[in-house]
Amino acid sequence: MKTNSKGRKNSTDRLHGVLNRFVVFWGVLLLVILRAVPSSAALTTIFSENMGTPSGTTSIAANTFENSGTLTYSGSGDIRNNTFSSGYADASGDGNVFLTTGGTKNFQIASISTLGFSDLVISFGAIKNINASTMSELILRYSIDGGSSFSVLPIPAQSAGTGTSNWRLISGIDLPTNAEGISDLRLEWVNSAVAGVQFRLDDIKLEGTETVITVVPEPSTYVAALMLAIPFGVHGVRYWRNRKQD
Repeated sequence: MKTNSKGRKNSTDRLHGVLNRFVVFWGVLLLVILRAVPSSAALTTIFSENMGTPSGTTSIAANTFENSGTLTYSGSGDIRNNTFSSGYADASGDGNVFLTTGGTKNFQIASISTLGFSDLVISFGAIKNINASTMSELILRYSIDGGSSFSVLPIPAQSAGTGTSNWRLISGIDLPTNAEGISDLRLEWVNSAVAGVQFRLDDIKLEGTETVITVVPEPSTYVAALMLAIPFGVHGVRYWRNRKQD
């Protein structure tokens, strides 16, 4: 029997058309599934600061910090190499920031980039010198406009009473969303006590969730793809029915 080449070519073309629609259909379905599945990520350390290893009492301007050259440091407090941090996980010891009384002693870290991060959270080690203090005199502030203005971040009240003047890790301090995705976040600690309580700080850490940018087609793209994929059902059934009849 003579083979009809034209008929064979038409059958092949139909098969290719069916397969193409099949690929498009399942591709669109996969995109829809992936779009519907939420993603999650663990916190990533943006920076941690151990205050370096000073040989004695040192001004903030003269001290070599862990992140000197990347971050910038300023303030009217100073750096001490005694009363070393201890008693909490990853306490670094060595240098710590000392904020004495006077109502204005401060320590500021600037040039912090949060680009590509969300869900920002701060932790730091701290100690007070007076048992009666709940550490409410210690103020933590942040700035997103180069230091022109600051907003207060509440620090959880700490225990007071006998035996509470020791190092502890204060954690879980969340930054608002307006601190995310900027190149010069500033963090500042201030001892607001005019007299009495003094504070030391160490092991400051800022963490966040890395922002994953997912390119998702516009709804119109889904519609166009589906318009191509839907004929698969009709033409596919028709093609295989004809093949069976042949």
